[in-house]
Amino acid sequence: MIAYIETTGGNNKYLSVLTARADHEVAGFEEYWFGDERLTVSGNDVTAPTRYANRAFVYTHVGTAAQAADAQLLLDTAGGWTINHRLRGVAYEHWKLLWTDGPDPDDNIWSDWHLDAVRCRVRGKPIYDTRDAATRYSANPALMVRDYLTNKLGVASSEINDTSFTNAANVCEEQVNLTNTTQTFTASASTDLLTLTAALENLRRGNVVRVSNSGGALPTGLAAATDYYVIPVGELTYKLATSFANSMAGTAIDITGAGSGTQTLTLRSEPRYLAHGIIEDSDAPADVLRGLCSAMAGVLSYTGGTFEVYAGASGTSVMTLDEDDLAGPLEVVPRRSRQEIFNTVKATYVEPDQGYQPITAPVVTNATYVTNDGSATIVQTIDLPFCDSPARAQRLAKIQLERARQQISVKYPTKIIGLRVKPWDVVAITN
Repeated sequence: MIAYIETTGGNNKYLSVLTARADHEVAGFEEYWFGDERLTVSGNDVTAPTRYANRAFVYTHVGTAAQAADAQLLLDTAGGWTINHRLRGVAYEHWKLLWTDGPDPDDNIWSDWHLDAVRCRVRGKPIYDTRDAATRYSANPALMVRDYLTNKLGVASSEINDTSFTNAANVCEEQVNLTNTTQTFTASASTDLLTLTAALENLRRGNVVRVSNSGGALPTGLAAATDYYVIPVGELTYKLATSFANSMAGTAIDITGAGSGTQTLTLRSEPRYLAHGIIEDSDAPADVLRGLCSAMAGVLSYTGGTFEVYAGASGTSVMTLDEDDLAGPLEVVPRRSRQEIFNTVKATYVEPDQGYQPITAPVVTNATYVTNDGSATIVQTIDLPFCDSPARAQRLAKIQLERARQQISVKYPTKIIGLRVKPWDVVAITN
């Protein structure tokens, strides 16, 4: 949203634009684009592409409660923007663009440029973590659900079962092995950056990598056979962290020497479930919660006066029931109806390497299920608006498929002991 726009300087040579990105604090601004052009920013200066050098400047504000007015705009507008224009609680960037630097008004690089061409990648809202009572940036969908309930919908903390959110958050951050892929890189001791020779698919924040070397020495500060966690920086540039928490916080390893020989980076695993996306004020709360839960193959339940969340993972039985616990006849339904089953899942996720556009992940199918269905391919399409990893999208699709094919359901009328069981508890049945 454009919050403010004004021309400044002699002959109105500068255009100042304030673009609001969120109605809450964010952890930081990370990447910028003009249309399809990725920008390189040093301090406040756009340095690449070179045609924007000395012509485009950006000043960011993360929306803290103590946020001050934009100092550059105070200087440039001579009273149009005052110290009272602080936009506290609003994350925004101020773009200062040199409109023309020649005698001809049309002698500029902005002739076919428009305001909605400005895009940025933001590291999102600091949220409360039930595991250590800290508030920090997180991509954990379980913690996002809690934050949305308490801060957006006004649910009291007394209505939150924090134990369930802690358990789900731990499931989400478990590392899941990937097919190992590799790419060579160079390292910089002055910036701590690793620059890849070419793109490595699915290299996301929080993923685990290892480094190796041939014909020389690893960069000083890195060691072989050691797990490191990815911090994305630019199109082919990354930093590494010693832990998942440091990766989320952007705390990188200090590389003090570039090393020698051929350096190789190997992608090994990714967190089981993370969520990345945008929530609009106009989005229906039920749709938001459904979307966040879809990112962790999970479910949100309201039981006994509290909200509980469950992430997709195997669980242990909370109790065992036998025939002595029956209050009536047991009913077993061996199969679902034909309308309820499918044998192939096509998942749509958001791909960062393609401008954060929705694309289709590799289709998940099961040949045995296809055969059992009379050799007919029955496709279920799912949307994963908060998923940005093709491997994770396939994982979520497979979970959906297997849930649909576990067709036996049991209606088990119990005596009073059944009141001890909550929705989504795992229960063993024996005789």
